[in-house]
Amino acid sequence: MIGRRNKGLKNTYFEERQIFLGAEELHKWIEILFFEAMAKEELRLDLMVLRKSNKHLFWNLIYYFNEF
Repeated sequence: MIGRRNKGLKNTYFEERQIFLGAEELHKWIEILFFEAMAKEELRLDLMVLRKSNKHLFWNLIYYFNEF
């Protein structure tokens, strides 16, 4: 698992834990999102929507972009 400690209001903290996806699995999910976007004829990726709708995918992408 990968996680991140976030600071909330009034100096409180909460843990945001995510499942670590392997490179092949992450590629599969990105491919699925791409084909769904093509079906809707909408090839835009909104990071805030992705973060709210699929936290695991979002944080794994952040991890891989930082790592590589």
